[in-house]
Amino acid sequence: MQGTGQVEVTVPAYACVTIIVEKTGFLKGSIEFCNKPGFTEPPKIYQYKMEKDDAYESSEATDVANVDIELKVRKSEDEAWRLLTQIITSYVDAIEITDKQTGNLRTS
Repeated sequence: MQGTGQVEVTVPAYACVTIIVEKTGFLKGSIEFCNKPGFTEPPKIYQYKMEKDDAYESSEATDVANVDIELKVRKSEDEAWRLLTQIITSYVDAIEITDKQTGNLRTS
């Protein structure tokens, strides 16, 4: 975590920097800037426009919904997502919406 709102990022010479932008209710995004020969020079100022997460907006906020949890796993992201959905479907008959990119699962 480097900051919230505006952040000053230094791209070292002969290196690339990947910036990941995330906020609850918005789609996670990333952008890479490189300061290497043969690459476009990093801009002095860059503004990233976040896209709203429609699935998040269409759900309701309660004490048991829209609660962010962070899981620390030793598996790859794909394996962890697959295991998590298998566990949830063993308790819930049907998943209405599943969106791996945003980590959103919605049941009826």
